[in-house]
Amino acid sequence: MKKIFLRNGLYLKEHVIQLVFPYDAELKEIVKSLTDCRWDVAQKVWYVPYTEKQVDALLKALRGKAWLDYSQLKKVALPKPAPQLPELEDLDAEQQKKWQPLWTGCATSGMLNPPSRPIRAPLPPFSGF
Repeated sequence: MKKIFLRNGLYLKEHVIQLVFPYDAELKEIVKSLTDCRWDVAQKVWYVPYTEKQVDALLKALRGKAWLDYSQLKKVALPKPAPQLPELEDLDAEQQKKWQPLWTGCATSGMLNPPSRPIRAPLPPFSGF
């Protein structure tokens, strides 16, 4: 049976699991059919996003088709997702009074904290050469 080596990698600053194997047309088609599997042109390797359950998903998907060697794969501490902020409608009346001016300013100007003066001073008129 064919063998695929799993190892850690980075793609666009995101942690990924690289699937490394010598070229084999049949194996390439199998790997290509995996969910979220992409080809990295620069590193010439197939990869999938790194998640806690990705190795189990790969084992299930490739069972009976290829051996997976994950001895080079190390656990990566993934960053925690940012907390969800409440919608303005979810705030009580007192909190809405506090935040309403800021939300209104954002909506009308398109800026989070609109400056009190122009960002750049206007240029003087061109006087010629």
